[in-house]
Amino acid sequence: LKSNVGGKYNLAVGVFSLIANTTGEYNASFGTEASGSNTTGEKNTAIGHYALRLNSTGNENTAVGYRASAFHKGTKNTAVGFESLSSSGEGNENTAIGSHALKSSTSGHSNTAVGKSSLMDVVTGLYNTATGAHSLENTTGNHNTAIGYNTGASLTSGSNNVYIGKDANASSGTSTNEIAIGQG
Repeated sequence: LKSNVGGKYNLAVGVFSLIANTTGEYNASFGTEASGSNTTGEKNTAIGHYALRLNSTGNENTAVGYRASAFHKGTKNTAVGFESLSSSGEGNENTAIGSHALKSSTSGHSNTAVGKSSLMDVVTGLYNTATGAHSLENTTGNHNTAIGYNTGASLTSGSNNVYIGKDANASSGTSTNEIAIGQG
């Protein structure tokens, strides 16, 4: 809070935690450089080394874990886990739970990833839901749903697909409007 000039109700614990905050309010940061670049962002919670590190103006974000949402600058995102939602970008309303979940998202919006590496490579995808480790791990598509371990992992750019069950996968990397149920 070294740069604070008007921000109120902030809590910073850790070296360089909230160091750039000027007028942001209601922020809580715990860990080395947690919310270190925050200047005007409000109602953010960062727990872990480098959590929300580069978020400067985004509001209502929660990041828990080493480098969780470290380079992301969006609003209303939740990242829980090692390097979850950690790429540079400004996507909004994403939920990433699990190590590397939504790791590469830059401008993706309204994605939900639960499980290690789920939706890991969705860079700009919208409205995807992946539940299970490695589910939809390689896709960049939109409006996909995958439930189960490694589901939809072969999908690269297809959209409007549903995969349910361990290893249920796309018939091709660019499948669209496809449903696969059962073990692959």
